[in-house]
Amino acid sequence: ISMSNANQSEMALDKFDASMREVFADVTLLGQTQWSEKTEVSGQCVVSGRVTDEDGAYVAVCVKREISEIVDGGFVPKVSIVMPLYNKSEFTEKCLNGLEDTRSDVPFEVILVDNGSADHTGDLLDGVVNKTEYRVIRNGENLGFSRGNNVGAQLARGEYVLFLNNDTVPRAGWLEAMVSELDGDASVGIVGAKLLYPDTGKIQHAGLEIINGAPDHVHRHADADAPEVNVARDLDMVTGACLLIRKEIFDQLGGFDEAYINGVEDVDLCLRVRDLGYRVRYTPKAVIDHYEGV
Repeated sequence: ISMSNANQSEMALDKFDASMREVFADVTLLGQTQWSEKTEVSGQCVVSGRVTDEDGAYVAVCVKREISEIVDGGFVPKVSIVMPLYNKSEFTEKCLNGLEDTRSDVPFEVILVDNGSADHTGDLLDGVVNKTEYRVIRNGENLGFSRGNNVGAQLARGEYVLFLNNDTVPRAGWLEAMVSELDGDASVGIVGAKLLYPDTGKIQHAGLEIINGAPDHVHRHADADAPEVNVARDLDMVTGACLLIRKEIFDQLGGFDEAYINGVEDVDLCLRVRDLGYRVRYTPKAVIDHYEGV
């Protein structure tokens, strides 16, 4: 949408910004610049408003977020699984199949946050959008890990929110094991799982600790049956590839810190949860294959 010269009027930048955000979910102000069709982006819209008739235009690139409706309002999930997506639909399909294959007594919903995928992810989403346990958000652009997860968590109806990478495949009993840690102890704020490399079956994640001054995986490449990775324990941090948190705590903290771009957001969240006095817990009973880095 572009405003014609006849409809343009004086407008300060902050007012222009506020007016755009009343309508669109995400707005990027490009500053004062001359509007042209070249600024338009496929799947988005460009709105321009002149400060004065002589000046150039403020151009806002706006994305109208698409959110699917709740299919069955009577369904009450215990856990809301939030999964940000950016291409790699073949891994997403494996993950969703794994979720359905391991579905048991813990009711959960899946909130799929598409960050502007250009592969067959759209077709995959079309296949689940009308299912009771699924919600679909199409952002139209890549918001990254933190913002994508935060957008998804805003729709969460569960008591607990579980952030899960789409390059994971859960094994039987994984969700029950994680939920039991939160149900059994109110002092636990976050729970992480045992993640394995699919090709070797060895440990990819069994918790994070500060090693040589930086957060790193503990026992990476250890055998999955090694005693040290098969004991439930408190840790400094767990990976955001599979992280269960009480929704009230996540909301209290304002979600993931969006200043971090695809790195250490999970570490920061765990440390902030611990600062509130809650514990971060690892359970080896929740086992998940993780392709890592996909």
